[in-house]
Amino acid sequence: MTYDEISSEISKLKSKLSQRKSHFSEAKTGVEELKSTFSKFDDNNLNYDKKDYQKVISLFDSGDYQKAQSLSKQAIQEGQSTFSAMEDAKESINHLESVISHLKSSKVKYDKKAYDSAVSDFESGDYLIAQSTADSAIKDAEGSLSGMEKVTILRDELESTLVSYKKNHGLSLPDFDIEEINKLIASNEFKKATNKINNLLDQAGSLFESKEKADERLKKYKQRFKEAKIQVIIDEAKFSSSSISQLIKSHQFDDALKQTQTLNSQLTKALNQKPSLEFDFPQGLVAKEWNKVSLEIRNTSKVHVDDIRLDFDGLDQRKTFDFGRIEGGE
Repeated sequence: MTYDEISSEISKLKSKLSQRKSHFSEAKTGVEELKSTFSKFDDNNLNYDKKDYQKVISLFDSGDYQKAQSLSKQAIQEGQSTFSAMEDAKESINHLESVISHLKSSKVKYDKKAYDSAVSDFESGDYLIAQSTADSAIKDAEGSLSGMEKVTILRDELESTLVSYKKNHGLSLPDFDIEEINKLIASNEFKKATNKINNLLDQAGSLFESKEKADERLKKYKQRFKEAKIQVIIDEAKFSSSSISQLIKSHQFDDALKQTQTLNSQLTKALNQKPSLEFDFPQGLVAKEWNKVSLEIRNTSKVHVDDIRLDFDGLDQRKTFDFGRIEGGE
């Protein structure tokens, strides 16, 4: 085998290793995101179809990374859609329960059958139907209330929401003033009070969603960074996420998301580096004579390379040289 032929074989090997590493990395990211998506169902004690989830894991474990990545994307989209529908249905049912509570205290009748139906549909996983039933029941129930009763329920819902966000997530609205709302209600300015409350609810919801998004993106980045250190030499100071954590604590969620995106882009560049191997081949070999030689390979890149093996034709005693894993810089 000539030197050019050996170089060609090495180039092919490097290309295959790089391609498979890329497929593995993409599939691994998809599997972790899939696990994160469906962990929400487990955390909320919700049932879900595990067939696609289990199939993705099986494909990944068997080494079929491309199919695993493709199916994981589809399963993630379906899971996120289902979970979003669940949250919307849950919000509608909670709103309905708030309305019912007020109706009971005012000794006003309500459609219990509709409420029970919405809850039953929710528990069976029919979230779209549950939301539709709950929204319809809310509309009918609120029709029984006066303008003051409606805005009072909304005000109580706002206070409950803000207390929950403060207690569980450390979130608060700086411009929230309950007295301002109470004055509007006392002045029979129900429409203005309702608009004010709805605006505050929107602000609170948006703030909570931003925090959840920033937390989730940071969690995924940390996991990706942890896995990247197995594959390449990483400057940990350069890729530190401590400043992002501080931004989240300070409620600067947009800045946190931007920094996370920047670090992810830089990490992608680091992971996309190609390995660079240098070889020292033995010199002065004599044909048809016993030659004791050594072969040295150096990894001059920052990419760790696994399972390096060279195969030679024409050698009687040893035709294959296994080098195993060669760390970057070795």
